[in-house]
Amino acid sequence: MPLCGHKIETTTDHFGDMVRKNCLLVDKTLMVKDFWQGQQVSLILRPRRFGKTLNLSMLQHFFAAEVNGQATQGLFDAFAIAKEDNGQWIAHQGQYPVIFISFKDVKQASYVETVNSIKLLVAQLYREHRKLLSISNDDYLKQSFRDYLTGTVDDEKLASSLRFLSEFIFNTLGKKPIILIDEYDTPLTHGYQSHFIDEISLFLRNLLSAALKSNPYLEKGLMTGILRVSKNELLSGLNNIAVYTLFDDDYSQYFGFTEEEAAELTTRIPTQDSPEAIKAFYNGYRIGDRVIYNPWSFMNYLHKKTLAPYWVLTSGDHVLKKLFLQADADTKAQLSRLMNHEVITANISLKTSYEDLMESPQ
Repeated sequence: MPLCGHKIETTTDHFGDMVRKNCLLVDKTLMVKDFWQGQQVSLILRPRRFGKTLNLSMLQHFFAAEVNGQATQGLFDAFAIAKEDNGQWIAHQGQYPVIFISFKDVKQASYVETVNSIKLLVAQLYREHRKLLSISNDDYLKQSFRDYLTGTVDDEKLASSLRFLSEFIFNTLGKKPIILIDEYDTPLTHGYQSHFIDEISLFLRNLLSAALKSNPYLEKGLMTGILRVSKNELLSGLNNIAVYTLFDDDYSQYFGFTEEEAAELTTRIPTQDSPEAIKAFYNGYRIGDRVIYNPWSFMNYLHKKTLAPYWVLTSGDHVLKKLFLQADADTKAQLSRLMNHEVITANISLKTSYEDLMESPQ
């Protein structure tokens, strides 16, 4: 398992910047191969601070010829994907248009503010592709592009923004784009907290369905998130999607660090703590059949050389607090057993909605 770079960086998840600045990266580039050979549209669910944004940024930099005006050629020369299958995969590098949007910061307290925030993200996305305006010969499509660019679209058109950009790209370049959507469920979490879950679910269902299901201009699509939510038919509008949870082996090695990767990292950057102590702090996950270390906490540990719960206060826990407060005596007893390092047996639903959690927190 190769490591690339040397500088420990915990404040960015921009793949290109990290490679150019010689930042320490665990090589996850074989995910490119699995993604390309996998289903046309996929959703990968992982906890917070598990490298979802960095991995999507990696895919963006691999497939796109440039990101934010900077060429991507050569970024992957030192990584495993450049040598995989006698180098055949590197021929894909820089050959596809990519639409990449992240909802990780869409955390507004009302439906109107949330949609306005998404409108700003879409306008930024269109600015990244505005060079296409000088290439296109279709005046009607160009005017619609400018409307998205300036944000002068209503909610209905906004829900078609990713699908329209796909059409514009294909019409202009003759290539179908890859669509990458990061943290698709962040607006839903805040919609639940602020009581506009139904409205934002309907909007996102229309946006995602148009982009990833009824889109003849789509090459491949990938979403990441934390929860698979099924209320209001959010994902039923995407019945073509392949969902990969913590229980699946697919993609299990690409998010977080395996035991072997953690051991190699501590060999590269020696610390005074024993492997057992490090494992006790940061090895809290099993994804598929793999034991996985939390990557963000682990990199912070390597940087500061101090064992600490770096994940504390890194995200909101409104839903968990509400669940704990509303849980019945039996559920609280089970949670107590878990905190005392005991084992419990429970059924786990993979199709839970926010409303279902409140009705039955077990």
